[in-house]
Amino acid sequence: MFSCLSHSIVLALCLPAALAQTTNWDLKSFSAANTITRDVAVIGGGSAGTFAAIQIKDKGKSVVVVETKPRLGGHTETYTDPKTGRGIDMGVIVWHNISIVTDYFKRFDVPLTIVGSDLSGGPQATEGVYDLKTGKAFPDPRPNQTAVGAAFQLYTQQLLKYPKLDEGMFLPDPVPEDLIMPFGKFAKKYKIEAALPTMFQYNAGVGDLLTVPTVENMRTWGLSLVSALQGGFLTTARHNNSELYGKAQNELNTAKSVLLNSQVVYAERNTTGVQLVVTTPTGTKLIKAKRLLITIPPNSST
Repeated sequence: MFSCLSHSIVLALCLPAALAQTTNWDLKSFSAANTITRDVAVIGGGSAGTFAAIQIKDKGKSVVVVETKPRLGGHTETYTDPKTGRGIDMGVIVWHNISIVTDYFKRFDVPLTIVGSDLSGGPQATEGVYDLKTGKAFPDPRPNQTAVGAAFQLYTQQLLKYPKLDEGMFLPDPVPEDLIMPFGKFAKKYKIEAALPTMFQYNAGVGDLLTVPTVENMRTWGLSLVSALQGGFLTTARHNNSELYGKAQNELNTAKSVLLNSQVVYAERNTTGVQLVVTTPTGTKLIKAKRLLITIPPNSST
């Protein structure tokens, strides 16, 4: 439910196995009209991919983003109330209060504001717990602030064992059992259960927090996020995080630098860079790029 721009940008050293299809494409058969030549090709138009594309464009290099969805922004979603016109952010609701974020939003003239946040429940701490069918209020089941703060202190002690995780997927070799065990088991082992509601609130996109490997939660809940939690996060003043991606998409569209509803189906390296075969709504295209940047999440086939 928060977005960190820098941690999920991954420079591809090799192509994902999923892209190494057995289909033999005749790359020489693509016409000039169906060939896109760029300095950099970016696979994935989520937070990291969009940010990277804008940075590349600002440095005077040509870029193209390939995104499977009909819009940029990844899991950032905004619902606009038809009666009040007020936006309600989902997926991503807060941002780190750091210069890389503030400069990014300033570039697109999207104003930010501080969200009141504490360890007992984040940006929704002042709201109640209700039965949505009846409107009946219930006592807040979340642990008190003292218990949550103590749990995060214990959790921080565990994070300090793996400082490189805060910079990306840098794992010890061999990987300790603690990092691959289900996070619910890890939380019980180190007595940090009181931190779980807050962790889930900010990282609901991970699914069942108790069953994912501990390392997956630590990638999100690293040292930088635990520190930022105590100082408050940022959100858009107009309560519309999607506004950022709409403006970025318009700019990239103007430069013919984004392919939406599109998917890479074949890729190969050569001495000058990479060639990608991409299915798009207007037909199959060939991208020739000097560099490849992959910002999609890793999975078992990548």
